[in-house]
Formats: sequence, structure tokens, C-alpha cells
Amino acid sequence: MSNKSIYRSIWEAISGEERIRVAVLGSKGSGKTVFLTALANHLLNHDPLRCPLNGWTVTPVERDLTGDACADGIPLYQYADARRSLAAGEWPRKTKDWSVLRLALQLRNKKRRRDVLLEVLDLPGERVADFPMIGRSYRDWCEWMGHSFGGVFGASDHYKDYCAAAAGATEQQELYAAYRRFLAAEHAACSLSLTPSIVKLGRDAVFRTGDSGEAFFANIADVPLGLDAEQQFVPLPPTCFKADAPCRKWLRSFERSYDAYRRAIVDPIGDWLRDVNQLFYFVDVLGLLQRGPDVYNAEKAFGAQALRMFARPDSSNGLVRGLQRLLDTFLRTRVDGATVVATKADLVLSEENRSHMKNLARRMFGNVLMSLGLDARQTEVLSCAAVKTTDEYGREKALGARLDGMSGELTTYLATDVPDDWPDSAAWGVGDARFDFQPTFPRFDRREDRAPAHLGLQDLLVRMLYLQR
Repeated sequence: MSNKSIYRSIWEAISGEERIRVAVLGSKGSGKTVFLTALANHLLNHDPLRCPLNGWTVTPVERDLTGDACADGIPLYQYADARRSLAAGEWPRKTKDWSVLRLALQLRNKKRRRDVLLEVLDLPGERVADFPMIGRSYRDWCEWMGHSFGGVFGASDHYKDYCAAAAGATEQQELYAAYRRFLAAEHAACSLSLTPSIVKLGRDAVFRTGDSGEAFFANIADVPLGLDAEQQFVPLPPTCFKADAPCRKWLRSFERSYDAYRRAIVDPIGDWLRDVNQLFYFVDVLGLLQRGPDVYNAEKAFGAQALRMFARPDSSNGLVRGLQRLLDTFLRTRVDGATVVATKADLVLSEENRSHMKNLARRMFGNVLMSLGLDARQTEVLSCAAVKTTDEYGREKALGARLDGMSGELTTYLATDVPDDWPDSAAWGVGDARFDFQPTFPRFDRREDRAPAHLGLQDLLVRMLYLQR
């Protein structure tokens, strides 16, 4: 696998430095921030015994890296703050804004030396819900929403209800309330694709959630459906585009508000992602086992949406396909590596169970990976625990809890029961005690020069830095 096009090779020959851009995506709680912090810690203080990289050693290069990040308009990843939280035994705060981890590195083995500028994007998971806006006009986005939520198979009754309400709406506030009810119903049904994402990631620094549709609806009642109260928009269903439809009168206003939102929030992300070398998608398969089929289906749809952002279907025309591949040779017009990672692998014992975790992730996203148009060697499914954790008693392995059917007492056990396939949906209950993992805490040394213990992190770094033998 190579990150080199002819154009990039010429540029790197002039600059003397490789640039590797990596996007780390995944839903809330999948472990992205912990991964970035552990990754930086290991690369800044590389120990070949703790993190072997196929004979390569890594040395950080002292250099001011703030200028380029500011030029991109992306803040630098706050590594020191995240590590400080982990060293105190606390999980970092939820990511609310995007940032980029930038590291200038010198890589050496017995034969070669490489100077690398590594850029890793940290993006709130909720922003993935806005990906369908990238490259789409407002009308095209409305059509996409209708196909995804209320298409020929009637994917969402909630969307049908919204369409009916929108067709009869006479005031904008009435339409906004109907769309908020749709979002709340989708949230209660475990959907992660709530857009515009600013509904959950408001500019007032308050993350909106709720255990039920009613609670979520109350939490977003005053949140603008756009950049602000004057620039709101919602998707109009097909009936609203008819000349005599009452809601058609808002079309121009929604187009302007949508374009403003896309320019401010979505397009900068899309521009950065267009030049990505590699994609890593994180999925907490153990959490899915614990939370049940509805959450599994929502995560599968959400992950597929993220991965397909990087697909470029090959033309069926042989000549066009050949021209596309020639263009790839010169310009590298698409991502050249995609890895799905089953996280939190330290919550189970044995390589067999970690292989089961990978199998579960592969069954979720294997077909999507194949659709990206990459070679088999450019895609992979791995398991990883970027940081080993402890339970509340300080034990390294997390404990599960099981209610004894005979005595009714709660007993603890080492959690190893990971199936090699998804359980039958009829027997897969939410909160199934077999997968009821207790909360864990990070095991980070307070000394920054001691990178944390991990499981499988080296495999991700080998792919990320192109260190395969």
C-alpha cells in the first residue's frame, strides 16, 4: 500500500517531507479521543518494546506546527489536556468541535529514513450526519433525505408523519416543530443520523441528548435548525415543491440558509476530507452487543454513511475506468486506505474473543469496504484497545455483571463471552446480562514519557504510517 501519486512524489522530493492525512471517524463514545491521545503519546515517546513498528523507530521533530493549522482554520488537537484527564483516571470530555493532531516525525529503520508530517483529524461523531450535504444543493439534499428516510420501502414512519405535517404547514414555526418531532422520534429509535448536526452540537456548548423522544424534543425546542434563528432550514418533501403547495413559499429562504450552513460547517470538513490518505472508522461492537439490535442497526447505517463518503464508483465503461485509474496515478484522487476498528478490546479475554470482535465489525461493514473501489490490501478490520483500562477495584481486566437466576444475587465474572456471529434478534435483548460490562477507567501513567499499555495499537500505526514490510 502506498500514499504516493506521481504528483505527491514530486512534491515530497522538493519539500523533503511526506504528508500523511488521516481521518478518524466513529459515533459518540467509540474511543476516538482516547485513540488520538494514546497515538500521540506513543509517537512522541516511542518505545520499540512497548509499541513495535516492524523495525522502525520514531523520533519527534521540534517544529512550530501552529501556522498551517491556523491557515486551515482548524484548531490544533489539545493533546496535553486530554492526556491530563486520562492520567487522572478520567475519560476526556466529549468532542464538540473538530481539531487536527499534527506531528512532525522522523522514521528510521536499518535501510531508510523518512521525514513525515502526520495530520490526524478529530471530528465529533454527530458531524457525520451532515456528510450527505457535501457536494449537494438544497434540492438534492431534500431528495436524498426523502430517499433515505421515506423511500420506496417506507424506511421511517416518522418521516412520513413529518411529510404529512409539512404539506399542511402554514407557518414556518409549525414546520420547524414538525421537523423537531421527527428528529426526536428518530433519536428515540436510536438513529444517529440527525441533521443538521448543530441540533445536537449547539454553539452554546451544550450537547443535546435525552433518554426518550419527549426529553430530546424538550432539549432541542429552542435550538435553531441552522446557523441561527434567522437562518433555519428543514428538508422539504416532494409535495412541497409543487407550484400550489403552501410550503413552497419558503423554498428560497431555506436554500439560502442551507447554503450558509454548508459553507460555514460542512464544506470545510469536506474540503479537508477530499485530501485524506487514510480513513479509520471506530465501532464499539461490545456496546452494540450490550444495547441491542436497534442500536446495532443505527450504527450500521451511520457507519456506512461515513465510509461511503470516500467511495468513487468505477465506471462500467472500460475506457473511462482506465482514465480514472490513470488520474489516480498522477493525482491520488481518492483515499488509499480504509480500516474499521473494533475498539475496547481489553474488555474481553483471549485472542479468540478479539477475533470474534473483528468478525462482528467485518459483518457490519465488510460489504461497504468492498464498495469503496480499493484493493483488498488497502482495507482491513482490526481490534484495538488504545489504552488498557481497569475496573473500579483497580483490576486490569474489566468485570461483567450477571444476575444469578437461582439466588437473585449479582455476581461478577471476567467478560469473555463474545459470540462469533450476531445473536439471533429474537433472543437479543437490550441490556442482556451476558454483555453487561461495568464502567472502566483509563490506565495512564502520570509521567508523559511513559506511553500507556495497549492492545493492538501498533497494528493501526503500521497501517497509518505505511510501515508494512
